[in-house]
Amino acid sequence: MHDVVGHHVQIGVPEGDEVLFLERLTAPGAIVNYTRIAGRLTLHVSSSGLVLLAHGPVGLRERILACPPHAYTPHTITTATTLRPTLAAVRQQGYAYCPDYFQEDALDVAALVRDAGG
Repeated sequence: MHDVVGHHVQIGVPEGDEVLFLERLTAPGAIVNYTRIAGRLTLHVSSSGLVLLAHGPVGLRERILACPPHAYTPHTITTATTLRPTLAAVRQQGYAYCPDYFQEDALDVAALVRDAGG
């Protein structure tokens, strides 16, 4: 993946209301990436988090939707009326696309990685 996209690539897993980044490969010349190995972000702000939230337990989704999330940029989704259809689209299309959600001038894309059993 890293060789194909030529930008940062990272692996994140859900931990509570956050995504925990387990691994990251960096790319010379790519935009500054503020996430780090063992770093965390709230689920609503990154593509990794949105994928995990969209495919996670309904109770987690409802808990996040019930309280307004923090805005990191003017583009961060901060309302349930916007987040709910965004999560539905992520489930349907299989990936999350997040332009400028966490930092300006950064495009964040993530897909769910499944095991052989689905």
